[in-house]
Amino acid sequence: MSGADEEAAALGRLLGAAGGVERAAFRRVLKLAAGALRGRDCREAALRLAGDAGLAEERLGALLAAAHALLRRLPRPPAPGAAPDALRERLRELGLPADAAADVASVASAAPAPAPSAGLPRLVGLRWRVDVAVSTGALARSLQPSVLLQLRLSDGSARRFEVPGARFHELRYGLARLLRDVAELERQCERRLQD
Repeated sequence: MSGADEEAAALGRLLGAAGGVERAAFRRVLKLAAGALRGRDCREAALRLAGDAGLAEERLGALLAAAHALLRRLPRPPAPGAAPDALRERLRELGLPADAAADVASVASAAPAPAPSAGLPRLVGLRWRVDVAVSTGALARSLQPSVLLQLRLSDGSARRFEVPGARFHELRYGLARLLRDVAELERQCERRLQD
């Protein structure tokens, strides 16, 4: 069993151990998690569910987190509306009870693939130039070089900022030291493998 399968099995046991939770409430938890994967704000619906089903917030939070993680890691069916039988059987193998596996499989097959992670944007482009301020309001900053950086990010935005020359050299030195340390670690690993 791979690491992903072990994680899915642990999540499945948590969802399968939803003892005391009615099947209708369990389905609502799955639908809320699927909605969250599509980017919807499900906080109000989760609070209504906690009140309707009589679940403690901690218990509901654990169930929602497990359902969200499980749905995010499930393989998508080849076509929308495809029979979720193979997925249901796989979930059964991972330890979900039959009814819970059927509910998870039906929600997973009906839900579109989750949107890409809303993590940090990636760096797409970088432009830079060195400027020297001839006249500024602060006398100490005049005739000091500075580096102007413009970053283009994968979300389409551009960020522009100025870094004083001394700070730029600190950053450059820190990066060079980090690269040297990584190269040294690689050499040590190669020596260990050769021995």
